[in-house]
Amino acid sequence: MFLRHLLILLLFVSITQEYKILVVNVKIGYSHANFMSQIADTLVDAGHNVTVLTVDMDPTVNHPGSYKAKVIRYPSSKKLEEYYNTSFTPDYFWNLKSSGNEQFKLAQRFMAAFQEVSTKVFNDNELTKMLRKEEFDVGMVEALGPFFPGMLKVWGVKTTVLGLSMSLFDKNYGDYGLHFPASHIPTGMSPFTDVMTYTERVENLFIQFMGKIFYYFNDHQMSLQYEFDNKYGKGFFDKDKIIADSSFILINSNPFIDYPGPKTAKMIEVSGIGIKDSKPLDDYWNKILSLRSKTILISFGTIAKSSFMPEDMKNGLLQTVKKFNDITFIWKYETPEDGTGKGIENLILSKWLPQSDLLNDKRLTLFITHGGLGSTTEVFFRGVPVVAIPILGDQLRNVKLFEKHEIGLIMGKEELSKPEVLEKKIKQILEDEKYRKNAENAAKRLKKRPFQPKELVVKYVEFAADVIDLSVLDLASRKMGFIEFYNLDIIIPFLLVKAKIITYPSTQKIRDYFVKSISPDFFWNLESSGTAQFEMLEKFMDAFYDMSTRIFNDRELTETLRKEKFDVGITEALSPFFLGMFKVWGVKTTVSGLSMSLLDKNYKDFGLDFPSSYLPTAMAPFSDKMSYMERCSNLFIHILGKYMSEFYEYKPSLQKEFDEKYGKNFYNWKTIVGDSSFFILNSNPLIDYPGPKTAKMIEVSGIGIKDIKPLNEYWSKTLSLRQKTVLISFGTIAKSSFMPTNLKNGLLETIRRLKNVTFIWKYESPEDADTLVDAGHNVTVLTIGVDPTVNHPGSYKAKIIYYPATKKIENYFINSFTPDFYWNIKSSGNDQLKVLEKLMASYYDTSVNIFNDDDLAEILRREKYDVGICEALSSFFPGMLKAWGVESIVSVTSMSLFDQAYQNFGLSFPASYMPASMSQFTDKMTYVERCQNLFLFFLGKYFFYVNNNKMSLQEEFDKKYGKGFFDSLTIVGDSSFYIVNSNPFIDIPGPMTAKMIEVSGIGIKDIEPLDKFWDEILSLRSKTILISFGTMAKSSYMPKNLKNGLLETIKRMKDITFIWKYESPEDGTGEGIENLILSKWFPQSDLLNDKRLTL
Repeated sequence: MFLRHLLILLLFVSITQEYKILVVNVKIGYSHANFMSQIADTLVDAGHNVTVLTVDMDPTVNHPGSYKAKVIRYPSSKKLEEYYNTSFTPDYFWNLKSSGNEQFKLAQRFMAAFQEVSTKVFNDNELTKMLRKEEFDVGMVEALGPFFPGMLKVWGVKTTVLGLSMSLFDKNYGDYGLHFPASHIPTGMSPFTDVMTYTERVENLFIQFMGKIFYYFNDHQMSLQYEFDNKYGKGFFDKDKIIADSSFILINSNPFIDYPGPKTAKMIEVSGIGIKDSKPLDDYWNKILSLRSKTILISFGTIAKSSFMPEDMKNGLLQTVKKFNDITFIWKYETPEDGTGKGIENLILSKWLPQSDLLNDKRLTLFITHGGLGSTTEVFFRGVPVVAIPILGDQLRNVKLFEKHEIGLIMGKEELSKPEVLEKKIKQILEDEKYRKNAENAAKRLKKRPFQPKELVVKYVEFAADVIDLSVLDLASRKMGFIEFYNLDIIIPFLLVKAKIITYPSTQKIRDYFVKSISPDFFWNLESSGTAQFEMLEKFMDAFYDMSTRIFNDRELTETLRKEKFDVGITEALSPFFLGMFKVWGVKTTVSGLSMSLLDKNYKDFGLDFPSSYLPTAMAPFSDKMSYMERCSNLFIHILGKYMSEFYEYKPSLQKEFDEKYGKNFYNWKTIVGDSSFFILNSNPLIDYPGPKTAKMIEVSGIGIKDIKPLNEYWSKTLSLRQKTVLISFGTIAKSSFMPTNLKNGLLETIRRLKNVTFIWKYESPEDADTLVDAGHNVTVLTIGVDPTVNHPGSYKAKIIYYPATKKIENYFINSFTPDFYWNIKSSGNDQLKVLEKLMASYYDTSVNIFNDDDLAEILRREKYDVGICEALSSFFPGMLKAWGVESIVSVTSMSLFDQAYQNFGLSFPASYMPASMSQFTDKMTYVERCQNLFLFFLGKYFFYVNNNKMSLQEEFDKKYGKGFFDSLTIVGDSSFYIVNSNPFIDIPGPMTAKMIEVSGIGIKDIEPLDKFWDEILSLRSKTILISFGTMAKSSYMPKNLKNGLLETIKRMKDITFIWKYESPEDGTGEGIENLILSKWFPQSDLLNDKRLTL
């Protein structure tokens, strides 16, 4: 049965390739290190071999760089540590002003430190040599500048994927060929929302230009461009291109939180990747949240520590806390022993707190935060109102998101010295329910996002590793200069000469219906010029207007649709008319669609400029790489299209009729398309010309691609007629049967000339034209006797070779494992290791016997097996399969994944949340449990280290087969697959590689009806309980005190039938207990499937 399931597994399981990934984690700040760590850990969880190069920079950042991946720590220099200590004093960030000028000065300090680190890494040839040897498939680093992406190239990484722990930098827009829209997107240093006053827009634009100047003067120095050129030659590294040359950039933003703005297909928003599953609060925190009806949490993050807050601010905050004596305040405070807040009963100071779990508790009323992006994201995911007090950098921008979504209020850190300011903010939020409602709605949106952040990270990184070259996603504008990008070379000449206006008059308007207007050969005779295309559009619009008028005036249709109360309305946005009708029909939410690529006019609908310098208009026969004349033509067609759109769309939109019937402002034909929740496009970023998109634009090209089916006999024979076959189809609009005769004859003449090719033409008028055994495999099972109490043949269907245990081994088992042994064993890790030691002793003796049995080896070698399958309790038997000449090895474990197995397959064992094999914990451990778990993990590693050489017979293999034939440390990981008796929906989730196949449930048999005896027993009472302790710890040898306790329990529950698997019911156990059934055997699987079984 096992072998049969295995074959199905090998044939049909889809294997995800394991990639070797290098993540460079530069510790410039805790949030930066944490974001890259989350990406690395996510990829480890996805089964990839991840190495994290942790580059120390800020000595105060206490983060390993990754909790799950292999970590290489690259320490900072003494000089750099001294620079940090003198440049960033404990109170530095609290005294930093919020002005753009001060923020740039702060950035310059970081840049000086960054350059120091970069220079050290650049000149470290040993590091380069080591990383080159690894031959990584993917390299990942935060896009803080071009230097480290350049180093990934030096280190020979095949594909680069960048990360960004903040929202997209202003500069990055230019890197990817986009214009930074300063009119509605605040810069990284601006404390504005996307709705700015005139003065704010001026300031935002000024800060953007300041940023450009700042980068211009620092970029060469920061990137080490000159050093790259000198060491690796000019052209190897280009600081202006290397960031956008990466396959993707994973941004710590979310379209449902951040300010909507243009993105390219290379920009993947993964905010929320670090949001952990919430855990119930422990007893301590549970009691604190129950002290009062309201609780407020205060945290200013890791950079600006609360204990170094200036006294006037600290006193102001404490004064506010005192005024709300009916509210519990929890303040993350690094040095509570300094006496701060002493005597304030409603204040709890704590060095550490479970922030995520506290935010998830509905008893938390409000969060006072600095607005770091990590905390900002958590707030939105947990749905908690906030008072935000930004300290520095992107926090000034982040906190404005609370204001935009109306889930909180903002105040300056300087205002903390005025208790009345914070008091007013708290009262406003507590008294206005809208803040909590809006916060809960924001959380709901995020939880229902179609693709979750971790899925996006894994899929896009794997895609990048698999495809490698994704330059198809690059905007053509990346390679354009300023003049070309803004079409100044076209616009300026027109401004310098007298304008000549060319009017293209419309043709006679056609009032006939569509069928009459467009003859069968209309499309074949239509010219490709822009003018002809617009004339065709006019015919469509006339027909559309006639149809729209009828629907608009159809009261019965309106009444019918209003009654339905539709949640969502979806229509193609060829005209805004139907979106207006959705409003009339009472549809709650609208989604627009477009069966084509994005039309020029749609860019304006969604607040984007149409980039005619590199994107062809819908009517232009160009690519995104245009000559000067083509760009002139493209711009002209675009301008003409704008005019035509205004001219042709107003009437079919029925704006005038809507105004008369429903009143002005009910419907606006110019804005209603952009007001749609989403705009579904029939385009694909991997096919279409790359261009700017907003988060509302969803590309779904390929939605209609059906699953492939085998060709029927007719088409199979047709494709076999000749060596080459050509398929011809002109779609559904321009039917081949109406093709003009001269074109048709020309095509037929071409076909005649290619007699060695079969042509298939879509022509509308053809008249006119035990598992592996069950699967049929030859299976042999070598059954090796070790435990004499195990009564199993080894297989019920395959050919069996039985290899008996020696008398010595049998006696050892009988003497070492007495009938009551397992009942008396303690649960401690130490005692469990003693059991393991006993088992290993007999396992070792068995292994020695098999290793020295040359007759057995000769028999098995002759068979020339294709596949060998064994349980990898140690590396010995995989070694023997190799000795027996088996071509391919599949290892198995009848348990969940051993701790050691992680290392076998290049994974780090995640002891922080994965219980060790000897641990009795879940994946949600307390601090003490995690300490114990880590200890047991290391104890297990030591145990393996001490016993591996002996158990694997490494020395014996080396002597008999030569060194290098067998490596006990790698042979299990070298297996083709590792079949694990676990299930992702049952077992504790942990990292796995593509070689690890979870097959728990393979032995679950088909259910059979209970026979009369067991059916009657389950009908004796309304409830039935089944008791079984398995095959090792037999119930009949249970100690008397335990047995009597169990029998006493049964006696007390007379209304329940108890069925107990008991090996010797004749010994009188349970005699006289009417509700107890003892049985040596029962159909466990069938009993468990019966709904009458209660427990």
